[in-house]
Amino acid sequence: LSMKDSTRSISRFIKSFISVPKIKNKDLVKISINTYEPDLATNILKKVINELEETLKQNKKSRTSAKKVFINERISRVFSKLTDEENSLKIFRDKNRNIFSSPSLMLEQARLMREVELQTQVYITLKTQLEMIQIEENESSRIMEILDPPEMPILQKSPKPQELIIFALLLGAFVGS
Repeated sequence: LSMKDSTRSISRFIKSFISVPKIKNKDLVKISINTYEPDLATNILKKVINELEETLKQNKKSRTSAKKVFINERISRVFSKLTDEENSLKIFRDKNRNIFSSPSLMLEQARLMREVELQTQVYITLKTQLEMIQIEENESSRIMEILDPPEMPILQKSPKPQELIIFALLLGAFVGS
């Protein structure tokens, strides 16, 4: 068998034991495992839950890291633009000491001040988002909540020995007659 065929075979084998039926409420997932050994089913289900939780943690971590990189890059660009706008306002004020006598100079100063204020607000927002992401990174809360942990079944679901004996007796009586 090739590697691809063996992977498919293992996948089919696992799918024959594990079932994840669709539930109307999409936030809930029910996982069932059917094996002849109840201990095996419980242990497999515990491992599946642990792996699922680890996978979700890794996905969250990678999304958070990508956001953090983007925000850090954006902060540096916005800070640079904010510095440029502040310098433009400073230069304007240095060149135009008596702006109150000219409405056009007052308008130009108001425009420059608005741009500085806008860049300041964007910078503050980005810094706030960065803090939120850093808090989220250090958060140790569980990603998923397990409502019913895996437990060993009390009654055997299949094969049922009584049904097999009755079926065998009826089949034997039918064949015998």
